[in-house]
Amino acid sequence: MGPDMFNVQSNIHTYRERGTSPGGSQLRAQHLLEAVAGSVVPVTQICLDQLTRLMSFIVSGKLNASISPWLVGAPLTALRKKTGGYRPIAVGEVIRCLASRLCCAAAKSGLPDLLLPYGQVGVGTKGGLEAAIHTLRTVFKEEGHEDDLCCFKVDMQNAFNECDRSSFLELVKEDLPDLFPYVQWCYTTTGELRFGQHRILSTTGVQQGDPLGPLLFSLVVLQLLDTIGSIDGLFLHVWYLDDGTFVGTRDAVFFVLEFID
Repeated sequence: MGPDMFNVQSNIHTYRERGTSPGGSQLRAQHLLEAVAGSVVPVTQICLDQLTRLMSFIVSGKLNASISPWLVGAPLTALRKKTGGYRPIAVGEVIRCLASRLCCAAAKSGLPDLLLPYGQVGVGTKGGLEAAIHTLRTVFKEEGHEDDLCCFKVDMQNAFNECDRSSFLELVKEDLPDLFPYVQWCYTTTGELRFGQHRILSTTGVQQGDPLGPLLFSLVVLQLLDTIGSIDGLFLHVWYLDDGTFVGTRDAVFFVLEFID
């Protein structure tokens, strides 16, 4: 898999409206945007060509491991929460973020077939949340005559940080082999989360800010969703990433909750 110049340029242009904060290198998406969309066409073409070459090399997974603490790590910013305490926010390198976005774009067409059969609409399904709401209404209309019909919503606590890296690496290798060299490089090396003079090693879960994170998490929980879907009396289970909604008989819904717990 190698990104072409059109895909690279298209992904950079999606940053135009939002803007981004820089990682440790202070390189911003705006810098890349101005480099590939300037008024001097020969210069912008050279920049786009070189950036495309860099992206192809990064997603090939052939980068030297010595730069991994920088490329897959991030500086941390502590934001005070209204309820007390602090929320650590990691802002990674825009170069790494762009590489992950290109991988997402390359995998996008095959994701509905991979994830929808298990009720996961949070990745690769355009308008997935709206489709989930429509399906929920349809189930209530068709099954509303059931006296013990229950609907329950669950949010997996800290799920993205706790998913097993070895599990999603194996699943990427099996289901999305073109992405495996890049994902393997990112998640078998140890990134550093930097806060002042302190260093925290990132060794579990998906990395905060990685555009591939939702997809990697979704792969890990497929076996769980497959088991849930086989429970008798469960009319619907639909997931938007780590938020699940179940509709079924009271016994079936209680069984699901005990199983997840």
